[in-house]
Amino acid sequence: MSLRNFALVGLSCIGFAGLQGGCVAAPLAENQAGVGQEPGPRGEGALVPPMALDTSPAPGTDPATDPPAPAPRPINDTPAAPEAAPPAASRDCDLNMNVGVRITVDVGWDGGIAIEEGSGQLVLWYRGDVSHQGNQVLARGRVCGISIPEFQNSDLVGGGRTGTRWPERFWELPSLPRADLNIQLGDSQPGASLDMAPWALTLGAHLADPLNEPWPSRGRDLETVDHDGDGRPGVTTLAATGNGYEFPRVALLDASLRADKLYLATRTILELDGQLDSCDAASGSAFVEIDQHVVGCHVDGRDECSRSQVDLIDRNLPTFDVYGASFELQRMPDSYDCDAIMAELP
Repeated sequence: MSLRNFALVGLSCIGFAGLQGGCVAAPLAENQAGVGQEPGPRGEGALVPPMALDTSPAPGTDPATDPPAPAPRPINDTPAAPEAAPPAASRDCDLNMNVGVRITVDVGWDGGIAIEEGSGQLVLWYRGDVSHQGNQVLARGRVCGISIPEFQNSDLVGGGRTGTRWPERFWELPSLPRADLNIQLGDSQPGASLDMAPWALTLGAHLADPLNEPWPSRGRDLETVDHDGDGRPGVTTLAATGNGYEFPRVALLDASLRADKLYLATRTILELDGQLDSCDAASGSAFVEIDQHVVGCHVDGRDECSRSQVDLIDRNLPTFDVYGASFELQRMPDSYDCDAIMAELP
């Protein structure tokens, strides 16, 4: 019962004629004096007069001119429910951008007559222009560079290290194969899954089905392609010099015959499985398969290698076993090149 209603109600207490000590609420109009009986003193059967209400205006107020006071708020009023928050703004990424990608591959190889067992990292850099529609991403671009691990020569061939270097500006040659990558996203927000379908890059050779065709056991069984346009089979690489490096030997019994250039044919199969880290970056794991052969060489200070000399180097070229691989993808500015990508993703 509200306080307002309680003030307008009298209490009638029933004595021994009814329930002893019981009280019931009775409307004031039925218990006021002058309606059939006079009020008596407090006691048995007596009526309790109602509480008097002071209805005079408060001091300093004028009922004729002052506005009425606001009605008191009911006790059982409940606060209004807060308005629902507006939906969060969409965080979909615009992935129409230039990208640089670094793929790091942990590899190992067995020893042989000319090389020692070893391990190292192969690194591949990629540049691409990305177009994005829905959950589909297409990157059109090319490989920026491949860093091949060095290996230690065996004592049988005089020891020392052998390293491979690419000619300056090699990766900018327009005659090199392009690399277009198809990528599927879970959605377009940070944290979404990123999966790239298997893709193959073949340099210095032609395969009818690069993804599935078996890699031959000998370089001489490949159909070579002069991708760098220098008139030599395959693509030309340079043997590293100085600081303990040795040119690879092309004759086991003659240490003076060494190759300063190797003509290579390679196939790299790549698949990515990662996520969008932000609207500007992605990362994850990679599946990588690497095949290579020597399809020709040049003897330092002399002529092109003979077939037997090429076969000797090819048989002793490391065969890489992949232990693990990862990738990093980064948005690049509008004006960028391979040097900028290698500086951003060293």
